[in-house]
Amino acid sequence: MVNEGTEKRRTAILAKTRLQLQNIQRIPSGRGIAANFKGIRIINIYAPPGTERRAEREQFFNTKVTYLLPTDATEILYDVWEKHSHTTAYTHYTNFGASRIDRICITEPLINQKQGVETVAAAFSDHFAVILRLKLVGHV
Repeated sequence: MVNEGTEKRRTAILAKTRLQLQNIQRIPSGRGIAANFKGIRIINIYAPPGTERRAEREQFFNTKVTYLLPTDATEILYDVWEKHSHTTAYTHYTNFGASRIDRICITEPLINQKQGVETVAAAFSDHFAVILRLKLVGHV
């Protein structure tokens, strides 16, 4: 699923065709997309970058992103690179350096099911794709 929006920004959620995603929601600007898979909410966000856009980014998270969040969410989200991870990787490269500007956050119960996380080059983007492998006990 791809969300190409009014600002020519794109977000996507890629899944095998046999996996049925439901409750798909998109932010019209293209900066966000979300879907459910067997009780798990998947959200991809492309926030406004840079320190000079801090106010715009704060407004984006306070007004636009809330549309994608589940209404019954009570669990804290963890960055998959920070919790129980021994490696980290960069997700965006330029002539001036590299940074990890892309994030995947999951709830604490899913952290315990994490089997790995890695980045891979994506021909369709200037960002590396972040691949998270989970052992979904009781979901698959």
